[in-house]
Amino acid sequence: MDERKARIRELYEKAARRRKLAAELADLEEQRQELANNAETLRNAMELEEEDVKRLEKASISNFFIELSGRMGEKMNQERREAYAAATRYHAAAAELENIEKTVAAKRKEYDDYGDCEKELEEAVADAVEAVKTSGQNDEAAERIIGLEQKMLEQDNKIRELNEAIIAGKTASEYIDPVMKNLDSAENWGAFDIFGGGLLASIAKHEKLDQAQYEMENLQKHLNTFRTELADVNINADIQISMDEFSRFADWFFDGFFVDSFFLDKIQKIQTQVYDLQHQIYNLIDHMEAALRQAEAEKSRLKAALEQIVAG
Repeated sequence: MDERKARIRELYEKAARRRKLAAELADLEEQRQELANNAETLRNAMELEEEDVKRLEKASISNFFIELSGRMGEKMNQERREAYAAATRYHAAAAELENIEKTVAAKRKEYDDYGDCEKELEEAVADAVEAVKTSGQNDEAAERIIGLEQKMLEQDNKIRELNEAIIAGKTASEYIDPVMKNLDSAENWGAFDIFGGGLLASIAKHEKLDQAQYEMENLQKHLNTFRTELADVNINADIQISMDEFSRFADWFFDGFFVDSFFLDKIQKIQTQVYDLQHQIYNLIDHMEAALRQAEAEKSRLKAALEQIVAG
């Protein structure tokens, strides 16, 4: 009987893993499609910006005289900055898409490797019921014993999935502080820039925003993992911040106090969004920890009921 129980546990864990992979693949495919659409949009935008630059680079007599007046040089610099901004956003989206596609391929292979373990589990459970019957238990008791053991396995699986989702959430939350630290620093340098900080303040401001964007990309990877884990425990959450919020190029296009003020307003908006994200993650973790305690209590109750039946 112990061998049968071990076999059922093994098959149940395989079947549970296969169901988990199915849920993860569904969510990952949704993410993949969203990222593919976004990358395509950004690629088109990048190509349009590149065409604008090429168009301006085609010399002509009229352009030469415009350039002498300073307007052509200013326009060219603006177009080049816009092209660089579009390329940066596209390459970030393309890298994230590539990462998702690799994950999907790996999980799809693992899913296929499990084969028809659900059917094997059904057959193993039926054999176990017959074995319990032959051991002296009546039909009703035999079915109750196997049923309780199945429910305990379900709780074990639920506990494991909740723990995995909680760990993913806590890991993602750890990447929020570096983002906020660099945003706070960029905000301080931006304020200094308004009041005559000069070139040093402008360079420092953009360096900190560059670093914040890098940290945000790391955070997004872990948010994607967290989102996938949430899909498996039936908790839906939209936990993605658009990278467009890191439009660091806005105050490069124009000069003056107004643009610097706009920069600070943009930073403060992003800070609010990241704080909201942090609270959302914490709330989800609290919810899952409560569900975890309930699952552990239910497993204990099932174990006590099983022991009572076996004791007769």
